[in-house]
Amino acid sequence: MDEKRACFENALRENPLNAVAHNNLAYILHYDFCEYALARVHYERAIAIAPKNAITFSNFADLLCEQFGEYDLAKQMYEQALSVEPANGAFHNSLGLLLKNHFADYAAARCHYENAVAADPSETGYHFNLGMLLEIHFDDYAGARLHFEQIVRTDPTDMQALRHLGSILSEYFSEQEAAENCWSKVMSIVDPHFELDNEELEARILAYGSTRNNGL
Repeated sequence: MDEKRACFENALRENPLNAVAHNNLAYILHYDFCEYALARVHYERAIAIAPKNAITFSNFADLLCEQFGEYDLAKQMYEQALSVEPANGAFHNSLGLLLKNHFADYAAARCHYENAVAADPSETGYHFNLGMLLEIHFDDYAGARLHFEQIVRTDPTDMQALRHLGSILSEYFSEQEAAENCWSKVMSIVDPHFELDNEELEARILAYGSTRNNGL
């Protein structure tokens, strides 16, 4: 990583207006060297040089959220990224998380999660975020169910999705057999050699169901 840093620094000595080098140096300063203030300087320079580079806006927004707590500015940066690449699922998902976690703007978060899913339906993380939002903040259990089911179709070993799907099936659709199937899969993933009788399985269901509101 030291070699990469030296490479980007040398590139900037040769051409201080190299926006890509500024962005790449900022990225490794952020994640590999934990030099957040210096990373910010280079992101800001990259944006000043190339104000249409969407990934730089998104990277800078990540830094602002993670290390500076400047959520209003981060929101502006994600919005700038989306103004350049309006169909980028990762940008929509990141902005949705920000709006949910720091602005409690659940309606706007829902819109961005939906755009993320539309942009990349194969990304299970987008489905999970939307499913959790629908379950917890909109009481839309049917909608949440669809997204958790999509995750399980894509990855039958996703324990988080199985756990929340089982809870929804049991609590809101009275589909106890299907719920027990979800919980059984969770327990078999945790320990493939562990067998539960019906009474113990029901106890596990209740235990996991009580934590259903945990998640992104």
